Amino acid sequence: VGGTHPANLTLSPSHLPSSHHGLCAPPLPWPRKEWEVLIQQTLGPNYVMVSSTSLGVIYLIFFLRKDLIWFCSAVYAESYATRIVSAIKTKGGVGLCFTLFGSSFLFVTSHLTAHQDKVPERNSDVQRIMTNLTFFEGKDGTTLVPNRFNYVFWIGDLNYRIDATHEEMDQLTVQSNWTNLLLKDQLTREILQG
Repeated sequence: VGGTHPANLTLSPSHLPSSHHGLCAPPLPWPRKEWEVLIQQTLGPNYVMVSSTSLGVIYLIFFLRKDLIWFCSAVYAESYATRIVSAIKTKGGVGLCFTLFGSSFLFVTSHLTAHQDKVPERNSDVQRIMTNLTFFEGKDGTTLVPNRFNYVFWIGDLNYRIDATHEEMDQLTVQSNWTNLLLKDQLTREILQG
């Protein structure tokens, strides 16, 4: 869609997965209210916007089917900027958490440090976001993400790259060698290393 203003963009329900009961939208560079109205119009009257939060240009919007609203707890929203000196907040994360049918959910969208060689900085961004969003903290002040929520969805522009040349990626793809391609993925490696 690349910079198209919401007024010039038509979304239809066919753009959205039909089996979803709720929807969280990744960040887009449009005015927040226009984006919320456009999604609400597209989803129609069977969905309601439960919450939205933003940090500069990073948005997270939570819609839920109307008939499920009675089973959803209050929604808590927070944000954290990883580049505090920036006039326009472009790096950091926002999160929403809630309980639905007794299961706790956490949605975080983030925009992490860019560039091929910046893996330690991206890892630091994630750690700082987890540490500074207060709903991440346990009673002893430690980060307990896996223990605090039944389901965690971390989305956004994570900026992890594949450590391979374009030719290597093409060759692995042509060979359907997904395992070796995945092992060259920076995020996969970081997850496997803990």
